[in-house]
This record gives sequence, C-alpha cells and structure tokens, in this order.
Amino acid sequence: MLVAQLGARRHYAVPLAFQEHGLLERFCTDLLIKSNRMRGLVRSAGSTFGNGGLRRLADRQFAQSPSAELTRTFPLFGMRYKWRGQRAASAQARTANWMWGGRRFAQLCAEQLSAQTTGVYAFTSAARELFSVAKARGIPCWLDHATAPRAFEVGLIQEEAERFPGWSVRPVEDTLTDAYLARQREELQLSDKVICGCSFAKRAIQAEGVSDDKIAVVPLGIADHLYTERSAEAASKHSELRVLYVGGDGLRKGIGYLAQAVEMLGSSKVEVKAAGELELSEHACAELSRSMQLLGTVPRSQMAALFDWADVLVLPSVCDTFGFVLLEAMAAGLPVIASENCAGPDLVREGRDGFVVPIRNPQIIADRLEQLATDRSYLRFMSEQARDRAKEFCVSRYGDRLMQALGLNVIHRGKESGV
Repeated sequence: MLVAQLGARRHYAVPLAFQEHGLLERFCTDLLIKSNRMRGLVRSAGSTFGNGGLRRLADRQFAQSPSAELTRTFPLFGMRYKWRGQRAASAQARTANWMWGGRRFAQLCAEQLSAQTTGVYAFTSAARELFSVAKARGIPCWLDHATAPRAFEVGLIQEEAERFPGWSVRPVEDTLTDAYLARQREELQLSDKVICGCSFAKRAIQAEGVSDDKIAVVPLGIADHLYTERSAEAASKHSELRVLYVGGDGLRKGIGYLAQAVEMLGSSKVEVKAAGELELSEHACAELSRSMQLLGTVPRSQMAALFDWADVLVLPSVCDTFGFVLLEAMAAGLPVIASENCAGPDLVREGRDGFVVPIRNPQIIADRLEQLATDRSYLRFMSEQARDRAKEFCVSRYGDRLMQALGLNVIHRGKESGV
C-alpha cells in the first residue's frame, strides 16, 4: 500500500495502521521533522515570530514511526505550501493554495508508485492525479474523505458568518468553491471505496450522490502516548466548572455558541479556556474574551497540562468531519459535550461519558454545563467512563477497523499464516 498524506493528520495513524498490518510499501508526506534539534529550532522560530504554523510544524512527529526506508518526504514543496497558506488573505486565496498543494502533492506521490504497489490510500483534494495514474495501472484506490464536500461546508460557514456578523477574519465568499468541489467529485468517482471518520461526514458525502455501499464509517483512533493521567487534584476540586474548547476556525467549530452558553450561566459557575488559532476578527476575539480566556495556538507538548486543568471539553461544531480532540480529551479523562455535526454521535454514550447536543443551541449547552457544575459526583463518574470509552478507540483498534472496511483482513491473515 502507498499512503499519501498531506499534513500531519491524526498523528499519522493511517500509515501506522498499514505498517502494523504488514501492508505499508511507501508513506508519502510533505514535512516530517525527525531531529530533536531541528524540532527545537522550528518551535523557537515560531515563538519568536508569533507563527502558530511553525509551532504546529514542530509538533509533527511520530510516537512510533514507519521505517525510514518506507517514508518519503517533500520538504521544499512542504515549506512552499505552508508559506503560501500563511500569506492567504481571503477564502479564495486559501482555496487556491489547497488546490495547488493538493495537485502538486498528488503528482509527487504518483512518481512513487512502483511495480510492488497493489493499493493506494490518499486524502481528499490531494489524490486526483495520483488516483488517475494508479487507475491506469489497474491499482485500487481508497479515498479518505477527511472533510465534508466543499459546497456543503461553505454553505454552513456562510450561514455562520450571517449569524455572527463581523466575526470572520477574511471574506467568506469563495469563487473557487465550484472548482474545488469538482476536484473532490472527480476523486470520489476514481475511488473504489470512500472512508470517512463519522456518520455526519457520511451524510454530507451521500448528499453528493455517492451510494451508501461505497462509503464506510471508520471512527478514528488515538495513539497510546496520547493517553494521559490526570493529577489527583485535577477533577472537580474547585468551585467553578472548568471548561475547555480546542480548535481552529472558530466560526465552523461553533465557539460563538459556547460563549452564549457561558453568558447564560454566568462566570461564577464556569471558567473557560479556548485553545487554537480561531481565525476570527479582533471584534470577535474581544466579544469572546468577555466569557473566556483565549490562549491562541497551544503546542501539542502543552496540551496535557490543559486537559489536566479542565473538567469538561465542549466542541459545538457546526461542520466538523470528526473532531479528533474529542478522543484526546476522553483519553485524558474528560467528559465531552459535542455537537451532532462531528464525531459526537459515534463516540459519546449519551449521559455516560458526555452529551451530544444539536448545532446552534447554546441553551442546551448551558443546561449540560450547569448539570455538571452542580453534580460533581456525576462529573467524576463521567470522567471515569470517558477514559474507558477512549480505550475502545485506540490506534490498534482503528487499524483493525480500517483494514476490515477496506476488505484487507484476509490479506493480512494470509501474510501471517504464510498463505
């Protein structure tokens, strides 16, 4: 299997899954910093120049890595792609960079196909050229639809911009939406199977006319090193309920509804911290700062301390094709309040390790937070249940589910048994 992955998705769980099952021939990615010295230099530069992208880049690493001879990186392309993305001043400019980057990356990966390649696994918008070459050679192609179809996503974001006027940091209008969607549709047509992380993403893909039997939902998995122990003083030892929000693109991830919920409750009941590059205007950040502390981009190395601080994670996304932080929080022993438009319904056992709430409904978020703030024994119970639930979504089980969805279990068992 050749795995083509632009960016540091899911802590590299996909190539690790194929490696674990003995099926990884080549892993292609843009940038992967393996030297601790280089990682430190990049992180330091990010802090010096206030560049969140560089700080995140420094966190790109494997807890366990595929063999060096199986990994192929394209650093010059990767740095140019990141530089162009940082300079994008409009939604259209950002989409143009995504399209350029996806096309160029797919072309680079196509050059890595060999006579031994018997399958290709790639991600949305960075697969078309690779799939075209692979299909011409009779090689099966599997598409990981890591985002909702572009028109679906843009429609929801435009609605959010109308609900929160003046919040968007860049114009929402994007004249390249149709071109980007056309690219995604070609990838869907070329793929033999479409993998998505949650049932919400599946519904969005079905809206594009993709048949049910071509789509498989495979909830993501979390690497063992991301399970963190909370300190004995962490859970419910303080008067106010400590609420954590983690995510970029604040409009899409519904941070405004969390702010409204907090205002309904009052600051005496909850304390809120928000981590992530929100991509919101100064006006929006000023509004949010009335009800929460905005931390900006937080390096992955510091996230464990935030999980340790918090009592509950809230992710009220309007459009989020998984929300990996849900698993990270649950693995740290945090119950979660998640919207129905992310992986909430696929992960959360309602009332046991969290709550699933409708989108755009701050009142229900406020009600759930007040319930946890009032009943600390229930909060402790949910914390224990969240950690247990996260164990069902470890990276090894994710790999098993992925192989099953792709129909590769028989191949793996055959290799093990010498068949």
